Amino acid sequence: MVKPLFNKIKEKLLFILTLLLTGGFVAESVSGSLPATRRPFVKNIFISNDSIHKLIEFFPVIDSLILAAGVDPYYGLQFYKDGILFMKHTKRNFKTLSDYVSFGRFETYYLPLKKDLRPGIPQLFTQKYPFPYPPGAIDFTKDGNILFFTKPLKTKSGSLRYVIFRAKLDPANKEWIRRATPLPFCNHEYSYMQPAISPDGKTLVFSSDMPTAQKGTNLFKSSLSGSGWSDPVNLGIPINSNADELFPFLDDYNNLYFSSNRGSDNFDIYVARFNGTGWDKPLRLAKGINSGNNDMIFKVNPNDTLAFLIAFGDTGKAQLQFFRLSLADSMKIPPVIAEGPRPDSMAKVRKATTPKTIVQHNVAPSKLAESKKVIPAITPVSTPKPIPAPPHKPSDIVFKVQIVASMVPSGSYAIWINHKKYYTWEYFYQGAYRYTIGEFNNVEDALKLKALCRQAGYSQAFVAAFRNNKRILDPKVFRH
Repeated sequence: MVKPLFNKIKEKLLFILTLLLTGGFVAESVSGSLPATRRPFVKNIFISNDSIHKLIEFFPVIDSLILAAGVDPYYGLQFYKDGILFMKHTKRNFKTLSDYVSFGRFETYYLPLKKDLRPGIPQLFTQKYPFPYPPGAIDFTKDGNILFFTKPLKTKSGSLRYVIFRAKLDPANKEWIRRATPLPFCNHEYSYMQPAISPDGKTLVFSSDMPTAQKGTNLFKSSLSGSGWSDPVNLGIPINSNADELFPFLDDYNNLYFSSNRGSDNFDIYVARFNGTGWDKPLRLAKGINSGNNDMIFKVNPNDTLAFLIAFGDTGKAQLQFFRLSLADSMKIPPVIAEGPRPDSMAKVRKATTPKTIVQHNVAPSKLAESKKVIPAITPVSTPKPIPAPPHKPSDIVFKVQIVASMVPSGSYAIWINHKKYYTWEYFYQGAYRYTIGEFNNVEDALKLKALCRQAGYSQAFVAAFRNNKRILDPKVFRH
């Protein structure tokens, strides 16, 4: 069976951290070689019916050059500055370490990539002291000044646990401060590993074996506030499953990528679109990315243009694939910044609150029957000129386009549809807060806006009718 074999590989990837602490090394060789058959260079090919990524270009020549530069994908990679980080044992890596020692040690290296993606000369990631932690289990804040990494610790009973540590860059000498601190929610009862930090540095997603309603290793999140990091929260169904979820990654738009073996013996890469405050139902990436092997680590560079995939075949050899991608517009939904409420007599505007990330956990389908999306948290920054609403009497029927619903109120906020700004209107209906845009005296104009909303990524947008600010369900009002 492939699954037991991969579980053994996964354990080996984690156990290797233990060897790093004692300066040990792996006796058997590890391979960064690619399979004999390679995917050819491909241009402008659609790889997802869900328009996650619009096109991909594969770079088999670049892959080979990066491997020839000494990169070993077995321990994972990480984008860093204008290149990548990789780890290798110095006993098998004469080219990249000048102070070679006979017994060798693990080291992390920075490999700069030129504009044409050709590799430069590898250099040590830290100059003053070793950093023997696999890049596949680390992440940086967007400014590059804070590092989160996974480190193994022995408990008093002698068992191993994995803990997430935080390190800061010394602004004086641009070296990482050696004294890293574990995150406060970590304890010795469970493992916390493979951190992924959000672009704003306030949400950390990671993998853990903490007990939950779901089996296996699940994804959790912790939020940063003035009082520090919050207790971990399980992301729940449908992000997690009764299988394993590993190696999370958050791109510049907070879209959550991760690896899971749900419904299969092999691991595949999934993505859950960020909808403003939480994540939609995860989708398996198309075969243009998922290889059919155990696809484990998928990451995108800060410009959202270059990505890599690391997969493991049945033999346990690591396979590396670099490619250029174009993210679909429907995946680019940053947290919405409110620019002031519109002075609409129908709008029930609430005071904006401090931004916070909200994830819906196991919400009953009946409570969000009309829309499974949630609305963005908001922050007031300025007051623009309002867009006047069309005149109408209280007895008039007004048509609006509902775009999202949530169990949490957020007040009015601004969104852009087809290069035009709209302000949402909040109303409470059947146990949920619902958000509409637009006000029309005829259903035809509302249907046109609904079509634009669906093109913009609000796939469940629909037209709702109101009289005197109250929802009406009479089907006669929708007849043209």
